[in-house]
Amino acid sequence: MLTILAQTSGGGSYLGFGQDSAGTTIPPAAVTFIGVFVALIALLLVIKALRKKKRPRGRRRNGNAVSQKRQRQQQKDILNDYVVAAVDMDPLINPPTGRPRPIPDELPAGTLLVSQRLGVKCLLIDQLNEVGRRTLKEICARKLKAGQAVYLPMGTQLYKDEILHQGRGFVAKLRKGSLFTSVGGHPNSYLLDALSLPLRKELTGNPQVLPITESTAQKYLQNLVDIPASFDLVKEDVLFDASSENQRMVEKGALVISRSGALVGLMLEDYQLPHKGPLSDLEALFQLRTHFERFPLETLIQRSAKEGSRPIPIDRGTFIFSSAGKVYFVWKEGLEVDEATLIQWSKYPSINHQSLLEVSKTVANRIGGPGVVVTQDELNYLRDVFRQAGTTNLLKDGLLLDRSVLYKFMVDLPYAQTGKFRHLLGTKVHQLNSASKGTFSIELGGKDIEITDADLHAVREHLLPEGRMLIKIGTQMRIRDERMGDWIYIAHTNLFYPYETFTRPYMEEFIPESVRFKGREKKKSVIIGPQDKPHEGDIGGAGEPIGDLLAIINNALGNKEEPRPVFVLDGTLFHWKSKIYRVNEELIFRPHEVSDKLGNADLEGLSADWKINPVVEDDEEEEEIPDFVEAEEDLEDLPFDTGAVR
Repeated sequence: MLTILAQTSGGGSYLGFGQDSAGTTIPPAAVTFIGVFVALIALLLVIKALRKKKRPRGRRRNGNAVSQKRQRQQQKDILNDYVVAAVDMDPLINPPTGRPRPIPDELPAGTLLVSQRLGVKCLLIDQLNEVGRRTLKEICARKLKAGQAVYLPMGTQLYKDEILHQGRGFVAKLRKGSLFTSVGGHPNSYLLDALSLPLRKELTGNPQVLPITESTAQKYLQNLVDIPASFDLVKEDVLFDASSENQRMVEKGALVISRSGALVGLMLEDYQLPHKGPLSDLEALFQLRTHFERFPLETLIQRSAKEGSRPIPIDRGTFIFSSAGKVYFVWKEGLEVDEATLIQWSKYPSINHQSLLEVSKTVANRIGGPGVVVTQDELNYLRDVFRQAGTTNLLKDGLLLDRSVLYKFMVDLPYAQTGKFRHLLGTKVHQLNSASKGTFSIELGGKDIEITDADLHAVREHLLPEGRMLIKIGTQMRIRDERMGDWIYIAHTNLFYPYETFTRPYMEEFIPESVRFKGREKKKSVIIGPQDKPHEGDIGGAGEPIGDLLAIINNALGNKEEPRPVFVLDGTLFHWKSKIYRVNEELIFRPHEVSDKLGNADLEGLSADWKINPVVEDDEEEEEIPDFVEAEEDLEDLPFDTGAVR
């Protein structure tokens, strides 16, 4: 209990509660107020004392956080001291109004030019004279040759090589893909992997650092910089380094770089280092020959964009590096791809095209397919290129053109690049036409030989652009219908048949006398989605969401006995990543177009193309119910005899 005493003004004695004083009287309310006030002050003092006890720990934590922030800022400041200064091209090309900025007449080698507006970062390898706005615009349009400049990605770090020669007190970590320049401005080193400073080895013996000379920078540096970040880069010297520090595994898909900076190989398998023996004995390495062109997929997209999104030709013998870390090879002539197709290739984990092959030992080189013609010269070419990377398999229903004769393969032919198939003639391989060709026609088919509309199209394209074709008696003719089953006809007499009339609408209305209808083949496809009358094997006919769409598609495509095409109809619902997705347009998956199993990355590519999208359920808005009671009250106020229409 708190006792409050009041001191008298005269004698200095104290009065207790209830005592009288001559000149002083304290009201009870004031005494209560003073007591509460003093108790509040005491409570605040206790809280303040407790805070003082806890304050030292808080100060230590804050001090550690501040010190870490200072260390990061100091390290950033240290790196900034070695960053190569850049020249901003945007105000030089389009100067602000009233502030004309002069353009230098000469740009020396080693100058770094940047345009944030156009996303261009360019390092000059050679000096440019008579520089003007037109020259700067050509730089931004990437028109400089490889010997003049190297175009860097916008995130590439460019340092002075002095940073590599700092002592032990200099601690920093440099990112993969960083480039270093000498005092004269020439690039002399490139980081194949992340590097921690200070260096523990000599610069030339460090596996992460690739030394670059002036001549090799003009030849190989642009190709080296353009390699997607998904690839691991390994120096060729590392393969033969027998030191204890080099006892490591080189992963499949890593690119091997020579001492000069050129791409020399691709690792097709995981390999334990070091390698013993010559490089030619390394079976896991697929050697990339120097006379072949190499382009990242992003570079081809930029080239197509410069052409106004028009199709650009890609020569045979070109290696394409995808953003998913895979390498593809162009093996057919006449490949032209537009920008939209290239962008679509960049969204999916694998590229499926009849002119491309994936360089791999695990994935077989699969070529051909229904109506696809492969020449014997192309098989010989593939045998020469892919001698180190597995075999080439010719798919079922594929066509082989050899000396004006078409051969059709009724089964998959492994080791097609050997060219040995003559012993299969008459059983698993059919000769479609004879070697001799008449003036106005070409003889096709025969007893037990099958010809499809796709085969006739190939004959028109490669053997007989004009004129009529003689289809022999006994030939089985097929109009392909992947969805509901093929239409089968038989030629019971010799038939001169123009290609344009072998279509389903023509056969329904004008079936020739020499051709009779044999029947409709059983449906082999799998249709997924809402249907009025689903067939046997179809899934989701009632429109309910599909549980595992990828598993259903892969089971149909990978059926060993009979691979079947899959049609996913528009409006199909399926579960994926804890959400329900809807198919926006019909999706078709054919066995000869899918080289590997479909995965989540394929659905992510479809989602990026807006071919599938998650179902968003909107909240149902409650309808406002009108208050009829008030309306009845208003009607009672009206007079009985009104002019209202009843």
